[in-house]
Amino acid sequence: MRGTGTTPSGVHIIYPDGINWTKAYCDMSTDRGGWTVRIIVLQRRTDRTTSFDRDWIDYKEGFGDPQKEYWLDENSKYKLTIGDYSGTAGNWMVHNNGRAFSTKDKDNDDYHSNNCAVTRGAWWHGTCSNSYLNGKDNINYFWAGYKYNTTKMMIRKIL
Repeated sequence: MRGTGTTPSGVHIIYPDGINWTKAYCDMSTDRGGWTVRIIVLQRRTDRTTSFDRDWIDYKEGFGDPQKEYWLDENSKYKLTIGDYSGTAGNWMVHNNGRAFSTKDKDNDDYHSNNCAVTRGAWWHGTCSNSYLNGKDNINYFWAGYKYNTTKMMIRKIL
């Protein structure tokens, strides 16, 4: 799905593998539009009504409401790969590049004496992280030491 300027942002049906469909929040206005979930909006936190302190299966299957707060299914099975960065928030994900996703019951981080997801929430942790937007306490979402009230992680294919 590619934004044309006439399709509003909201929940849409997408076919990420060309066959199976899923409902996903699509941001059709940021940076000239065309932001689609599953392959694009991975995570959205708006009002702290959904706990992100969950286990591996929950992250694998996805959870929440695409209209509000949610994690899109199967994003956790991928290693994080970061290419070029553009934006104004700082490239604080560079530390997480190449990391596998960790949850409180599946420790994939590099900090061998501790599971970072237990104390900081599920994320692509290295030896814990400078950024983690799935904060365990459902209060603090961190990005480079700053706390945020809402977050939205988006990716898209470069055309």
